[in-house]
Amino acid sequence: MLTQMVQILALLLTFQISICFAGIGTVEKQTGPAQLTRSDDKITVEKDLPVELLDTINTADGIIGIGFNDDTKVQIEKHSKLIIDDFIYDAADPKKSKLKMKVGLGTVKYASGKIAKNARQNVDIQTPTARIGVRGTAFSMTVDEIGRSLVILLPNADGTVGEISVESDMGQVLLTQAYQATMVGTRENPPTPPVILDLSANEINNLLIVQKPREKEEEGSKQTEKSILDFNELDVNLLDKNELDKDDLVFTRLDFNLLDVELLANILDLMNAKLLYETESFPTNPIRPGVYEEGKTQIVLDGEWIIYREVDGRVFSITLDQNSNTQMNLNQAGSPITLHTTENASDTVININQN
Repeated sequence: MLTQMVQILALLLTFQISICFAGIGTVEKQTGPAQLTRSDDKITVEKDLPVELLDTINTADGIIGIGFNDDTKVQIEKHSKLIIDDFIYDAADPKKSKLKMKVGLGTVKYASGKIAKNARQNVDIQTPTARIGVRGTAFSMTVDEIGRSLVILLPNADGTVGEISVESDMGQVLLTQAYQATMVGTRENPPTPPVILDLSANEINNLLIVQKPREKEEEGSKQTEKSILDFNELDVNLLDKNELDKDDLVFTRLDFNLLDVELLANILDLMNAKLLYETESFPTNPIRPGVYEEGKTQIVLDGEWIIYREVDGRVFSITLDQNSNTQMNLNQAGSPITLHTTENASDTVININQN
């Protein structure tokens, strides 16, 4: 009799363990390669793949969407990492339900399910530097290589906006408006004051530069700093540029040097060409030698492309083969420009952000 009781208890224990590690969700979306780590197993992620407790999902050049059993939705963007630490959903007794996950790297978007709505105190979502208190809403987390975390409150699918708390070891802030954001640099520093960012949900991915968000400029206010998130091409008025205001007697390290181009060139032709190029705000594509944006960008052709660019005293230079098919996307302090070495060049793309 004792032996039978022991066997029954062992079966019940095995059954409970299997329930705990049974599928807690399913992969509902897949746009590219990703890998799921379960114990020592490496599993290729495919649509309809069951997700289990303690799984770690790493995306490559693809986006993965997971639907959990309580209708929580998580979207893991490209080159990101999500760890599922704990998940229990008891529809009969919501207080027993709990959810715990961590974003290790990249961008993850979260939309609350039944656990957050019925037992929000049992939801624990973290990054390396922050903890997010969920109050039944949607938000995103972007984490860089050193753990800095940018958290943005998003509208729900029905257009409503909830609220979340973001805290470190030294403080807490509350986000209550759509696209309101805060950044946590380290656990030893408080989150930055909330600001509203000028962007859409589709723009939230790893291209966001994880840095202190800067407040969106309001009517009648003066904004002294801009970031990549603040720049709007529609705000640029090219008619404000007055060519007569230029002082051609002032020279910098970016000034055009005729000796660097062609020793046997016709000086008058080069001077005329220089004047022609300086009337343009940006180089035409494909690029050609000249000085642009009042000396901010200089392009020299001397058997190879030599490109200098200076904004607010910060300089970069790049040298390319004259016959290379290269596209360069340059952004310095919110001042963007795209250059092609040949017509619609795209064999190689170089992205340079300097803030």
